[in-house]
Amino acid sequence: KRGMHVRYSSPRRTGPDHKPIFDVDVLIGDQVGGSGKGPTKQQAEQLAARQALEGLSTGGATSPRGLMEVGAMTLAMDADRDADLGALEDTLGVKFNDRSLLEKALRHRGHVVDEVDSNERLEFLGDAALSLVVAEWLLNNNPSALPEELTTFRKAAVNNNRLAEAASECQLQRWILSGQKDHVGKERVMAGAMEAVLGAVYLDQGLGAAGILAVKLLESTLTEGTCAAGAHD
Repeated sequence: KRGMHVRYSSPRRTGPDHKPIFDVDVLIGDQVGGSGKGPTKQQAEQLAARQALEGLSTGGATSPRGLMEVGAMTLAMDADRDADLGALEDTLGVKFNDRSLLEKALRHRGHVVDEVDSNERLEFLGDAALSLVVAEWLLNNNPSALPEELTTFRKAAVNNNRLAEAASECQLQRWILSGQKDHVGKERVMAGAMEAVLGAVYLDQGLGAAGILAVKLLESTLTEGTCAAGAHD
């Protein structure tokens, strides 16, 4: 067993074109060391590598080289993704205490088998936090504006088009995980991911940090609303 070679099997694809499922095995010599299933080949490989590593660590196989090679597979994938997320943190100006929240914020439902693992719950939270932050900012910066005017300003700042623009300015499409590459740049996907990121910041660091990021992302639109109110006065 000392000379065992560790490799991935060719991926097996099932399911319809719009929602494929990939199955991948990690082969240790001629034995299956772990299997993974996911909506993308990369995710299936990562799950398979983790399962193989767990099996080797608990005595499922005895080759030190096999353990090292599978461990290297997993660590390499984790290191690459971690470095990518670090670059996104630099772009956002936010350093996460729990980076897994940021990772989840970038998972479109097309990338996961179970939708509860997607970014949609964080998107829901981010939408609520964003609405509150923008409402407070507009209230504080437009002391003479009527409620209906504030509502109009908020709608102009918090909508899919403006959120997608903010996401594009951050180049968020580089980090979004989706089962279909052509989905990544779509307005709804980009806007949803932006709200999910704000939800992740809220959970990780509170409303204050989420508010700072939201105002930074939407500053030009918010300022336009304030200028419009000043002109009205």
